[in-house]
Amino acid sequence: MNSTSNSQQDNSTCRTYSWIAAIFAGVVVFLLAWKLLTWGFFPSLFVGVVVFLILGYALIHWFCSQATSVSSDSSTVAAAAAAALNMTAGSARQRNWPQAKTPTFTKTR
Repeated sequence: MNSTSNSQQDNSTCRTYSWIAAIFAGVVVFLLAWKLLTWGFFPSLFVGVVVFLILGYALIHWFCSQATSVSSDSSTVAAAAAAALNMTAGSARQRNWPQAKTPTFTKTR
């Protein structure tokens, strides 16, 4: 199994766990609204479904998309950072700007 399919499998597992957690939270909110707050069945069901959808998408966004984007884009980010550093150093030389100097420290006694 290569790393791409492994990261896709990890992302799929993460998404599945996120939706399971969102279902659990939606059911808990539904039951609390229906029994403790004595809302009607349908208003409680509506609130539970809204919590399920919002929390499901939020959990996937917070936890699952970062794992995929970090693993797949790390080389792209490193290449972009290196290009930016080369570009700024090269443009400073072209404009005859003074180059940054490394400070030297001397011992005084």
